[in-house]
Formats: sequence, structure tokens, C-alpha cells
Amino acid sequence: MKTISTFAALMAWTVLAGAQSRDCDTLSHSLLQVSGFALALDDFSRTANSDEFMKQLPGVAQNDSKFLAVFKPIVAKQFGGDLMKKAVETRLRARCKPAQMSEALARLRTPSIGRMLALEAEATTPAGKDKIRKYAQIYQIAPPPEDRLDAVSALDQSSGLTDFTVDSIIAVMRGMLSGSIGDSELAEQLQDYRTSMRTQVQTGVQLSLLATYHGVTKADLRQYARELNSEPLKTVYAQMKQSMLEVFEERARAAGEDLRVQTAPKSD
Repeated sequence: MKTISTFAALMAWTVLAGAQSRDCDTLSHSLLQVSGFALALDDFSRTANSDEFMKQLPGVAQNDSKFLAVFKPIVAKQFGGDLMKKAVETRLRARCKPAQMSEALARLRTPSIGRMLALEAEATTPAGKDKIRKYAQIYQIAPPPEDRLDAVSALDQSSGLTDFTVDSIIAVMRGMLSGSIGDSELAEQLQDYRTSMRTQVQTGVQLSLLATYHGVTKADLRQYARELNSEPLKTVYAQMKQSMLEVFEERARAAGEDLRVQTAPKSD
């Protein structure tokens, strides 16, 4: 009887675990899509593979046709949008709490948050990026009122966008350095530049936010900031950002390793 009871318990656990796994598969995928993080990964991939990005490479690399002939295919291989989205979903599943994720999805699908997510999605399109550039030029000439800057600053702080952007840059650089030259100590020294980098990044992020939410009232901006800083979105967004940072560094390290192999001196 005890053996039968134990077997029944194990079978029940297997069924429940399988059901939760299926739930987490669906929830992780839906969260990435509905939150706009999937669009952000696609946008990151397009940027990394663009000629504009290649022109920003340091030193002679941007004008070295032989280097670019090697580097561009590596970037395309390691920073593909679909590849990164699958990797992020895998990490989200490992952190999955179905009830928490379901509640987060319900919050994201409310009209007020849905409106903000639609504006964020628009900002990733070519037309949206052109709009941001135009507004940035206008704001530099005629800055918005202080109270609007305060509302945008509160949103930046609650969403952690500036910090996430800086962390993403550091993760990619650290991974690339670690993979290409195998010097983890040098890669870790990147943190020393974080403060100065953050100041520069924050200016660009807040200009982007001002343009993205142009026309949104200050009250709605503050309400959105409160939503992002409240559960369950606070925890679920932190999990998504951490998953993305891990993937950025992993892909950058793989790209660095590919670059090291393909640029190594050929033995006679």
C-alpha cells in the first residue's frame, strides 16, 4: 500500500510539474512579447548589425575592410534577434512563478499600460526613431518645463532604463573582451567607468523618453512610473532585464571567442 501511495504521489507530481512547465513556456513567451522586450531585442539586433553601429567601432576597426569582413558575420550570427529571444525565454522559464507572471500579464494588458507599451513599440520603428531624433533636437534648443522633466526622471528611475542601458553596454563590452582576449580582470575594470558612462547615457535616455511620451500627461507618466515600481511588474521586469543582461554577455563572449579564432595568426 505504501509503495502504491508513493507511486501515486510521484505520478501526481509529474503531472503537475508538466502542467506548470507548459504554463511557464506560454507565460514566458507572452511576457516577452506583451511587455515589448521582444521588440527591444529585435531592435538591439538590428542596431548591432547596422552600418551605423560599425562606424562607431573604435580606432581603425571601422575602416578596416578585412576586419569588418570577419566581424560583421560574427555579429549577425551571435546577435540574431530570434536567438536572443529564445535564450531570454529559457532564463525566464527558470525564474517562472506562474501566478506572478499571470498577474503581471494582466496588468500589462490594462488600457492605461497598453497605451504606454504601444508608444514604446512605435519608438522602435524607423519612423519612431526619426521622431525621437527630431524631438531631441527641439528639446536641446527649447528644454521642456521642469515639472515634465521631473515626471520623466521619475519614470526613468522606476523603470531603471538608464541603469539597464549602462548595464547592457558593460555586459556586451565585458563579454567581448573576455571572449576575445581572455582577460577577465581587464573586463571587470569596465565598472570603473560606470559613473561617467551613466551621466552620458541618462541624458540620451531621458531625451528619448520625452519624445516617446510626447503628448502623455504628467499625471499619466507618474501613474505609469508607480505601476512599474509596484508588484508584480517590479519583480517580473527585474527578472526580464536580468535575463537579457545574461544573454547579452553570453552572446558577446561567444562573438569575442569567434573573433579570436578567426583573427589568430595562421601557423605555417
